[in-house]
Amino acid sequence: MENSQSIINILLNVMRWIARILAAFMILITIVLFLGEEVFDKSPGTGEPIPVIMIILAILMLGGLGLAFKWELPGGIISLIGFTGILISNTGSASMPMFYLYALPAVLFLLCGLKIESRNEEQGKNA
Repeated sequence: MENSQSIINILLNVMRWIARILAAFMILITIVLFLGEEVFDKSPGTGEPIPVIMIILAILMLGGLGLAFKWELPGGIISLIGFTGILISNTGSASMPMFYLYALPAVLFLLCGLKIESRNEEQGKNA
């Protein structure tokens, strides 16, 4: 029993660090791309304006990934809400496979958070 718990803890830590590294990368790449496209692009009228709802949903998605570094379960849920909202409001994003990389760290954070919650409930019953 102790050996299986040790393996589960190792897998949980690996999953957590993969989620953290991926989330940091996704946040960083989004900020760099946004700055390059929206702030430093000097050519007028090249693209259509981004709707406010898309900006709010992107902030939710990226903010959830940031929150998940401290609070895995709520951060993962918030990020997935933002991700799902973008998929619903912008159907073109569903055809971009790279967009689904935003959901991967959120799902990993969610799984880590759920495992921690179930472990805390088991410890509460055993006490």
